[in-house]
Amino acid sequence: MSALEVIELDPGKAHMLPYAPSVRVPGSAEHLFLSGAVAADDEEYPDDIVEQVRRVMRRHTAVLAANGLGWSDVIHVYEFLTDMRDTVAVHVTMAEFFDDPSWKPANTLIGVDALVKPGARFELDVIAARAPHDADPADSVFWMSGATAIPLYHMHPHIPEECVLPDDIVEQTRRVLATFDEVLAFVGLGWSDVRRGDLFLTDLRDLDVVRAAVAARFGDDPPPLGFVGINALSAAGARLELEIVAGSPGNAAGGSPARAAGGAGAPPAVLTSAGAPVVFLPAVTATPGPNAAGIAPQTDQTLDGIAALLAERGLEWRAVTKALVEVTDIRDAAHVAAALAARCGTWRPALTIVQVDNLPVAGARVQVEVVAAG
Repeated sequence: MSALEVIELDPGKAHMLPYAPSVRVPGSAEHLFLSGAVAADDEEYPDDIVEQVRRVMRRHTAVLAANGLGWSDVIHVYEFLTDMRDTVAVHVTMAEFFDDPSWKPANTLIGVDALVKPGARFELDVIAARAPHDADPADSVFWMSGATAIPLYHMHPHIPEECVLPDDIVEQTRRVLATFDEVLAFVGLGWSDVRRGDLFLTDLRDLDVVRAAVAARFGDDPPPLGFVGINALSAAGARLELEIVAGSPGNAAGGSPARAAGGAGAPPAVLTSAGAPVVFLPAVTATPGPNAAGIAPQTDQTLDGIAALLAERGLEWRAVTKALVEVTDIRDAAHVAAALAARCGTWRPALTIVQVDNLPVAGARVQVEVVAAG
């Protein structure tokens, strides 16, 4: 039996969701961070969403297998869709690859404006884990699915009546936070145990209201947080989605992450050593000015900020396991990826790049969020 555990607050309603509300991962686990993958690296894409999803899943299956893992070891996925009407087809097709019907990873699904390859409609970002069977359950981290203002357990595909949400952003925020109040309490944690949070907003004019409500939960010691404006969320009428990771801070001895086995054409993947704490850094957004309007200076400024955060924690670029890059113009992706590669030298972290609507700083074109191995 795996030391990983799907957390269901109401097992009788588990059939309603194609994902787990939360997954418990022992602190002693190895983590495998896979780069976001689209259907292929060649120039031609099938327009059929089912075929695109199958190709993505096969690519990730190969990387997982090369590292002695499978889909029942996957703890969290990001689904990025350019058309939210594809959601049901995506989930049905993904389910073909899960050989254990009782296993579901945590999941965050968001709509984005564009992906790194023209014609790509679906990108999947994957995190897997391998834990010893005798792992101490008291030393655990909980990877939680993103939540909108609809109830925690709601039928997929959505029943329209369930998705009628108040337009008021204050009420939607209250409902999202109440969901996490429930999930955190169920696993015996509180907001002070949150190690990272990401907020996705369909209108960044709501940012101040949402940020204030979230800050009230965290008090004087908030965790690293990321904010981004995106195209659409999984529930009709939803204006924000929050996802969090919570649990023990981790005090095991660190270890340098290693290149994970992949295969020809596989995007980068990174494997942490057993017991190495996962370190979440705050998202860094460029601050445009007279000399930083273009993507080159903004990228340098952003990566300088990441370097400073790493140095504060006694880490170097070699410790970076995963980078999520959000750009407001997907044509900037190649420049940002090249600049990141130059900082990392011979090291290559797992990498996911998506185009978003806008960023929390007016005029910003790039934001980078990093996970490292402590």
